Amino acid sequence: MRWDESPRLLMIASVASAVLGAAFVLAAIRDHAGYNVGAALLALLGALFAYRA
Repeated sequence: MRWDESPRLLMIASVASAVLGAAFVLAAIRDHAGYNVGAALLALLGALFAYRA
């Protein structure tokens, strides 16, 4: 994905990464605490996508 994409596509990517991050958090409740690291990174990526949009 390039940074000069349309704002609509960047917002879709932001929402998708937020949903995936929430899934990681829910998986971390049952399985492994390492999923929280992935969720945190996806949250930062989602915020970056939203900022660029």
